[in-house]
Amino acid sequence: MILDLCVALLLRAGPASAAGPDDHRAPAENLAQSSARDERRETLRDMWQRGILGSDMNQWSPEDLALLLRMRQAEAAGAWGLLRRHFLSLEGLVLRDHTVGGNLAQPRLTRLGYEKYIGIKSQEALRYFEAKEVEVKWAYWLTDLDGRPLFDRVNGLLTEAGEALYARALANQPTFWRLRSGEVRGNRPVPPELRNKPITTERN
Repeated sequence: MILDLCVALLLRAGPASAAGPDDHRAPAENLAQSSARDERRETLRDMWQRGILGSDMNQWSPEDLALLLRMRQAEAAGAWGLLRRHFLSLEGLVLRDHTVGGNLAQPRLTRLGYEKYIGIKSQEALRYFEAKEVEVKWAYWLTDLDGRPLFDRVNGLLTEAGEALYARALANQPTFWRLRSGEVRGNRPVPPELRNKPITTERN
């Protein structure tokens, strides 16, 4: 607010007179730069609190940012409720923040909490596909119709594309996936136009 007032006063005063030899006034701070710095500080604080970054780190990698975004998506998808169904205590798994009024805000996942969540979610997804007559050993080769893997075959966990597809399946929305053989299956009869849908991204 003070910064906004200073900028307004400078604009109202018009062009500044020529600076004298002892005039060391700095130019007014760029508001966009200030906002970007504030957003960066908030992102760093969020990563520190969640355990994505160590408290001595002040830079994040693209992988760190991608993890933060997936954690936030998991929260929106009800990760807290899933963890409560599987663990007696959520200590170390979620952060419970208080609002200004003293009420509990939406819990945030810690890194450990997200790892527990995605592990459970991945096992549930495997059982879902097994019920759809996809053996577990072949489920790791499933892709969406654009060729993106549903599981990371290194760690056996759902990928971001896999989470999105499985969420649609749980919501009983029309959902289709591709077997390693190229055959398309889904939770609905496969429309003719999808049977030969070309893969638009490189398959792993």
